[in-house]
Amino acid sequence: MVTIFGALRIVVTAVGILLGIRLGGYIPAVWGPVLGAVLGGLIGERLGRVPLAMAMVQVSQELSKAETKDLERRLVEQYFIAHLILEELNRRGLDLAPYESVLVQLLRSESQDQRRFAWRSLQVWFPQRAKAMHGYDPLASPEDRKKYVGPKETPS
Repeated sequence: MVTIFGALRIVVTAVGILLGIRLGGYIPAVWGPVLGAVLGGLIGERLGRVPLAMAMVQVSQELSKAETKDLERRLVEQYFIAHLILEELNRRGLDLAPYESVLVQLLRSESQDQRRFAWRSLQVWFPQRAKAMHGYDPLASPEDRKKYVGPKETPS
């Protein structure tokens, strides 16, 4: 899956290569455009990483200012940054064990996105649990997923 940041990195790299070829053409040798393309691609690839890095810093700063209760609420609502929220809770020295069940509940979701992001966070923050669920696939059918996480819990 390519994100906007990944696409931007590809575009900036391509622009760097093209500019490198163009500028390298001013060197009166066959290797000028080749050297320009390589250097332009490397510089473009590095510059293409800047927007993601800036966004990560901004999100990390925002999370560090949030109250713990707010982070716990956001863990479910903003499941796509669950790994970053767990990182912030861990940085604060909190026990992450209670949040494992939150991720497992997200694995039961009907939303493919919630399952994918929860699975990735589980693999990062609770690798033992993820290993115990070897074979789980967030894209699998509901019947196949139930083997690993059980049926979706309904409020009583």
